[in-house]
Order: sequence, then structure tokens, then C-alpha cells
Amino acid sequence: MSLMKFKTVNSDKSTNSQRGFTLVELAIVLVIIGLIIAAVLKGQELIVSARLKSTISDISGIRSAANTFRDKYNALPGDYARAQERVGDPAGITWTNCTGALDVCDGDGVIEGDGTDDETLLFWAHLAAANLISGVSPVGTSAIIGEGFPSSP
Repeated sequence: MSLMKFKTVNSDKSTNSQRGFTLVELAIVLVIIGLIIAAVLKGQELIVSARLKSTISDISGIRSAANTFRDKYNALPGDYARAQERVGDPAGITWTNCTGALDVCDGDGVIEGDGTDDETLLFWAHLAAANLISGVSPVGTSAIIGEGFPSSP
């Protein structure tokens, strides 16, 4: 009988089993979270890489346009004193900077200026007037993105 009591005592115990996550389940969840984070970081890296490739492509296009201008007109864009005569006079472009008292468009082989006037701004105007670049309204004296300078995405 003592054996029977042992069984009944053992079977009468209420089961207080606490449910929780096993180490294997926690490890699987952590691996999945790690994979998601890695995918997000790789996606951001791809976006940055695409932007960089686009910028490099834009720079290569500008370099190619400047070389084409130099081959065609035997002068640098922005430094070409005969640009109005040879490239043309598109509507809205102002060539007064090339004929003013300043040493602008002097043909010295150096594109001079601070980026808002002089030969640096005429660089873009000459390329736009020669139809070698797009995204620039040929205004010639405006230092506004999309007008005097090309816009960029």
C-alpha cells in the first residue's frame, strides 16, 4: 500500500509548469532580427552607391561636354571670347560679360571667377548654348540652380 500512496501523492500534485521560450527559440528570433538589420543596412548602402554612381556619371558628362566644346571651337567654354559669334545668340542669354571691361572671356586657357559670375558662370552658358548639356536655361548671368547652373537630382 505504501507504493500506492506514493503514486497517488505523485499524481495528485498540481502541475505548475511555467511556459517560456527555450534558448533555441530565442536564438532563432535573434538570427532573424540580425538578418533584417543586415538587409536594411545593405539597402542603404545600395542607395548611397547609386547616388555616387549618378554623380560620377554627371561629372563625366560635363567633362565630355567641355572636351567636345574645346574640340569644336578650339577654346574652353566660359573662356571663349567669340562665343556669341560662333555659338549663336540664343534667346535670353547675356554675353555682356565677355565684352565688358573685365578680363572675362580673354582666351587665356583659364576659367576664372568665383562661381557666381565671370567665366565660371559663362562656362555653363557656353555649354548650354552649344547644346552640349541640358538643365540650364541659357541666361548667362544668373547664378541660380537650373538657370545659370545645371540642376542635379
